[in-house]
Amino acid sequence: MRGALAAAAPGSEVVPHQLARSLGHLTYARRFLHEAPGHYEEAARRALAPREAARDLRSASDSAHAFIDTGRAFDLLLASAEQARLAGDANAEAITLAFAVTTANRHPAGFTDEVSHERLRGLLDRAMAIGDHQDRFVAAHLAAANAWNAHGAKVAPDPGLMTAAVAAARATGDPVLISAGLDGIGIAALAAGRFREAHRIATERMALLDDMSRDDPYPAPEITDTYHMAATCAVTVGDPSTALSVARLAVADDLVGGQSAVALSAVLPARVLLGDLDGTVRDGLALWDVCERARSPLAWLSPAVASVALAHGLLGDDDAFQLWRTRAKQVAGNARFRYLDAYAAFVDARVALHTGRMDHAGVLVERTFADFPLQDWHRAFAHAAGAELAVASGLPDAADRLAAASATATENDWATTCLTRARGRFDHDADALTTSLAGWDRIGAGFEHAYTLRLIQDL
Repeated sequence: MRGALAAAAPGSEVVPHQLARSLGHLTYARRFLHEAPGHYEEAARRALAPREAARDLRSASDSAHAFIDTGRAFDLLLASAEQARLAGDANAEAITLAFAVTTANRHPAGFTDEVSHERLRGLLDRAMAIGDHQDRFVAAHLAAANAWNAHGAKVAPDPGLMTAAVAAARATGDPVLISAGLDGIGIAALAAGRFREAHRIATERMALLDDMSRDDPYPAPEITDTYHMAATCAVTVGDPSTALSVARLAVADDLVGGQSAVALSAVLPARVLLGDLDGTVRDGLALWDVCERARSPLAWLSPAVASVALAHGLLGDDDAFQLWRTRAKQVAGNARFRYLDAYAAFVDARVALHTGRMDHAGVLVERTFADFPLQDWHRAFAHAAGAELAVASGLPDAADRLAAASATATENDWATTCLTRARGRFDHDADALTTSLAGWDRIGAGFEHAYTLRLIQDL
């Protein structure tokens, strides 16, 4: 089929167009994921009418989402919207423009350069002006885009508008649109520190996956994002066992697979928090291969890369620790403040605590209590590790750090257990250490359990 398409004469013809679109569908369904968008683009070039080209380019965009190339997906959405305009299909143009606005706000890490709020506002204004607001699908897309683009910051939907967007999505009955709406509600909950609510919403999204085809590119953005967010939210509430279970489901899903960025981003933080240090180091090699082969920025992967650094640090391999910390910064790029800063501060504090290197404890603790952005959801880990480091190093503000960390720890079982141990160390209270030991056992955090047991024995 590839050969037949390559041999076809240039231009718009029915058979070459059908062949190119069929190749897009077949390569996607057979998981030649990086090849599929190009075939859909070729189909658009060979389409006899703009309406067909608009459909082909939308499929190209959705298939690019399958390997998180959201910058390319955005460009293809704009191309699809232009073809819909030429076809005189105002609703299709409005839906596609609105989805482009949502994509740029919701998945900015896949863009080489973030799209300005002003440009997105212009695209959304066009969509609002031409779309039929009585059409349920148009209304759902417009509501979502309005919620995601309400403020200048990326990954920061307006909570009130997002609630209305979910209602509009539910009115369509489309599980893809419903999942996307729920993600906005979950992101808003994470930003507000309501981690358990976000975890519940992510679990609700997981239940929608069975209704999404793996052979059609349309649901790809939701399938990949649902696994990522379900695992991330489980980690955020301090439940790495559930995060690992989600990761295993992602590995078993043939659209995602075990060597994908989505699966590895789910596996590695869960493994290291559970204390599987050797497994984290092993999977880190596959992760770095994915990072090196990526065709788009993967800043959201930086906590997973930093997890490999944490494993090496806890294993006592300082050279490897420094290498992977550098790699985490490299992957995060200019988006460090959004995706990496809190988790990196946690990693550095936890390694310093384990190795007993307290020379720069004050600086490390200060970093764990930095003014992290709302989009960085690992601050409870950073605060708890920083407070324990303050106690262990005898900093004069240790009591204040413990109190400050308690405010964020309530939504995170790992952080709560860490602070219980830190208070036991501060008060020389064997009962508190024993309580934390039971907490690590419930979480399944084997390394932390063993570390706490040694503290009890040395008390």
